Amino acid sequence: MSFIRLIIRGACFHWREHLGIVAGTAVTTAVLSGALLLGRSVDAVLRHAALARLGKTTVAVDTDRRLFMADLAERLSARLGQPSAVAPLLRLRAVAATVAGEADAAGGPAQAGRVQAIGIDERFWRLAFAAGATPADDKVLLNARLAGDLGVQVGDAIALRIEVPSPLPSDAPLAGRRDEGYRRATLTVAGILGDDQLGRFGLAASQTAPRNAFVHLPVLQELCGCPGQANTLLVATSDGMDAVGSVAKALRDA
Repeated sequence: MSFIRLIIRGACFHWREHLGIVAGTAVTTAVLSGALLLGRSVDAVLRHAALARLGKTTVAVDTDRRLFMADLAERLSARLGQPSAVAPLLRLRAVAATVAGEADAAGGPAQAGRVQAIGIDERFWRLAFAAGATPADDKVLLNARLAGDLGVQVGDAIALRIEVPSPLPSDAPLAGRRDEGYRRATLTVAGILGDDQLGRFGLAASQTAPRNAFVHLPVLQELCGCPGQANTLLVATSDGMDAVGSVAKALRDA
């Protein structure tokens, strides 16, 4: 009996065992391929979410309640050189509501809490994938979630109740009356920003879109009694993995 014929007869006799091995291999290959495809899909979704939140930002400097002079952005940009971009922001907590005449389906004004009131200028758009227009002094730009929660469109008026930055929490015993820590402004919706215009901007990683209201930076500074000040810097550099180190050094030098 030849060797080839022996192999054929052995395969025919043990066909059940061989079929089990083939089936197990097929199932294992399918599971591994599915896991690989799922992993790549999740990675793509998380990458898209991060880009929608941060745009071209590689490093963010956030001091929360502690303010600094916004011209630090210019000094930092000069230290970093080209092709870097630095944008100062004033990010404050706020509550948004429709004004009289803009009622919800229940007949009362719509209201949304946990709003980010963000003061921006033209430098903010350098970090977005699609440029937008900086709002005029009496205008505000909303992201899609906040506009949807309030049920407003371009041309409608909204009221913003903005928390004034202070080193003391608003509920601290020495912080004064609750109303003293807020400023109110009535603004007209000038546009609704998409994800490519940093409408979902936020420094905290979250699968839920934040509620953002973008106001001209000098207007928000004047409204809250902190002219020329900011509490966030967004930096876009081309230094790759060393971006944090280069920005930290430039900050010390500036």
